[in-house]
Amino acid sequence: MIVPSNKCVLYAVLLLPAALLAGHSATAGLMALVLYGMLCLLAAGDAWYSLSRGEAISVQGPELVRLPVNASGRIELTVSHPAGSKDQIEVTLGLPESIETDQAWREVRLSGEGEASRIDWPITPRRRGGYPVTECHLNRPSRLGLWRVRQVQRLTTEIRVTPDLSQDRRILANWFLHRGRGGIHVRKQVGKGREFEKLRDYIPGDCFEDIHWKATAKRGVPITKEFQIERTQEIYLAIDASRLSGQTLRRAEADTPYAPNSLERYITAATLFGLVAERQGDLFGLMAFSDRVETFVRARGGRAHLQSCQQALLDLSPRQVMPDYGEVFSFIRARLRRRALVIFLTDLRDPAQADEFKGGVRLIAHHHLVLATMLEPEGARPLFSGDPPEDLGDIYADLGGHLQWQALQKLQRTLKRARVSFQLIPQERLMVRLIDDYLSVKRRQVL
Repeated sequence: MIVPSNKCVLYAVLLLPAALLAGHSATAGLMALVLYGMLCLLAAGDAWYSLSRGEAISVQGPELVRLPVNASGRIELTVSHPAGSKDQIEVTLGLPESIETDQAWREVRLSGEGEASRIDWPITPRRRGGYPVTECHLNRPSRLGLWRVRQVQRLTTEIRVTPDLSQDRRILANWFLHRGRGGIHVRKQVGKGREFEKLRDYIPGDCFEDIHWKATAKRGVPITKEFQIERTQEIYLAIDASRLSGQTLRRAEADTPYAPNSLERYITAATLFGLVAERQGDLFGLMAFSDRVETFVRARGGRAHLQSCQQALLDLSPRQVMPDYGEVFSFIRARLRRRALVIFLTDLRDPAQADEFKGGVRLIAHHHLVLATMLEPEGARPLFSGDPPEDLGDIYADLGGHLQWQALQKLQRTLKRARVSFQLIPQERLMVRLIDDYLSVKRRQVL
């Protein structure tokens, strides 16, 4: 695309008086016609030369840029041009709305020696997800300055924005330090597990069920089987991506650019949980559901698998639908044959959703170890446990919070009878409590 520059418009305006004199003098009219003709020829030649030369200018960007949410980064662009070009061009990058930048456009002076020019474009992502950057706009002057040549360059750059794990990593590190743990490394725990380790002589007090009768008959003395915890247990996180997961949470810090929703907290917790499960030597898998199963990644190990899990959750967003727990439980029963720890990250404050969850979880609770986790609703607490009310509105708010807390406590007792553990966790403690429960299950060898 080519548009006239300010210089071209100025020349046309300066020749306008000569055109007005054409009606009074034939000589003036002839001179005006000649000048306009020369200007048109120069403009046409300048436009043709600039368009043909502009095809050799190209812009290339990286294929992939990885950044956490709210972290400052940059996109490195390379502007290639032919030798002898010393123009000063303006570059505008077509960024998505969720990617902020403090520079709307950049000026680049071409070297003239054929060397590629580089641009570091500062960006700050505000939302998790994958964002393609498909075009870059160039605006440069023509050879004589009579035109502005506008060109669109196609890019194949993708900005992959992952959850910000820095705060949760600090909380997790402080928690392990204060708990006196040596870290989250693999620790051998010998005891009443499910995986056979070795045979040993009978010790008074050993259970008769653990006696190896064939070895006892062969050796002539009682021999006992010793077990240990399985090294490759399957752990699954089931993430609710339905309507209630899109509710905005209160800000944990004052300098947070925006308050995340429940789903963002779930995804952040799932990302770190996978790293801990990998360190413990277990197989980690996940699923996301709404009115259907959105994503399912079978439990495996390895760094490549963790990256696959992160990619599966990259574009997950809340849907304005009710969750179909019956579909999820049927899916788990059909796909997960081996006993596994299944942790649901969901919201059960809606009585209809809670009843559906209670009625369907029995389908898998007899075969799998099921934990249900919910972020603690703001204001849901026992009466007289918070600050004294200041007015009538605070009294009604406290009563409503007490009724909600009472309903959730009743749900907790009901699910406990169905062999399902249900707990309310503050949003800032979600990661710590999840890992604590997971390590407690391993320590007690419940799975």
